[in-house]
Formats: sequence, C-alpha cells, structure tokens
Amino acid sequence: MSQETSHLSSEALAAFLSRRVGAPEAAAIEAHLAGCPSCRAELTAAHRTGARRERPKRVATRMAAAAAVLAVVAIGLRSPRADPTSAGPVFRGPESGGVVSTVAPSAGARVARDELRFAWAGAGPDYLYRVLVLDSAGAELWRAESSDTVVTPGADLRLVPEVAYTWYVDALGPSGDSASSGPISFGVR
Repeated sequence: MSQETSHLSSEALAAFLSRRVGAPEAAAIEAHLAGCPSCRAELTAAHRTGARRERPKRVATRMAAAAAVLAVVAIGLRSPRADPTSAGPVFRGPESGGVVSTVAPSAGARVARDELRFAWAGAGPDYLYRVLVLDSAGAELWRAESSDTVVTPGADLRLVPEVAYTWYVDALGPSGDSASSGPISFGVR
C-alpha cells in the first residue's frame, strides 16, 4: 500500500491478481479491498484489461472450458440435489465476458465475525450482484443483493465459530448475461 494515498499501488494489485503475494500480504490486500471502493474498481479494471490481453488460443481454450462447465452445471441442475460446492465459475449469456472474482473472505479463511465482509471484483458496470451463504449441507443461510461489490452481513446471519461455510456471488448483467464466482469456503472465529 502507498503511505501517501492509503491506496494500493498498481504493482501490489498486479501481484495480487497474479497470485505472487504471500499469505500475510494477500490478507492485508483483501482487508484493504473490502473497505476501499476505489481500489476495488482499479482491481476490476486491471482484471478486465488482463482478460482482454489474452492470446486467442488461450481465449478459445477458456471458452471450451466454459462450455464444459456449462454442460456440467446443466446436468447438475437436473439432479434432485446438486452439491453446491462442486461447481466452478459459471458464465451465461450473450456477453459472457463478465467475470466475478472473489476477494474476501478468501478460500479457507477464518474471519472474526464482527469483521466479516464479502467483497469481490465486479463483472462490469450496471451489474446486480447476489451473495449467498450456505451451510455445510448446502442449505441457504443468508442472501443479499447489491450493485456494490461489498456487502456486510447483519446480525441476521448467525454463524458458529470453527464451522465450515460456503459463499458465492452471482452477477446479472444489463443485457441478461450472468456469471457466478463459484463456491468459496470460509469460517468465523
């Protein structure tokens, strides 16, 4: 983080996006992103810019992978009770370029309940986001909708320390396209 502006530097965001930071630095960056809309917007822009720079072969590979994921999800939706922790990121619609990347809590994180915030890098302008928290059996415990990329749960979300929970974000775009972050496990302490 830059001391003068109290915002993350472009270098720190790039290292975070490319997963070149250690766990302590990643935790500090996630905490900053959870409370700083300006840095979240810069992270989202950097993420989208990086996605546009991918080589055509890599894009074709990702599109094939996305098609495979959609096929698996479609089959899973037909089953009476699909396991919510088994699906990866899902993209649907005519403009499936929107990507939702979770920021905090990160996979496997244990967060103090009074500091719990859900944060993600958005899929694009004018998206509506729905955040869901599930218990270990896949039952919905809490949901929220927002046009922002951070939500703080109220007292109505009752979580037990040292129990595993799952959260994910669904994004609905202005032209009907959608994306999902895929499930992220977390806990509270």
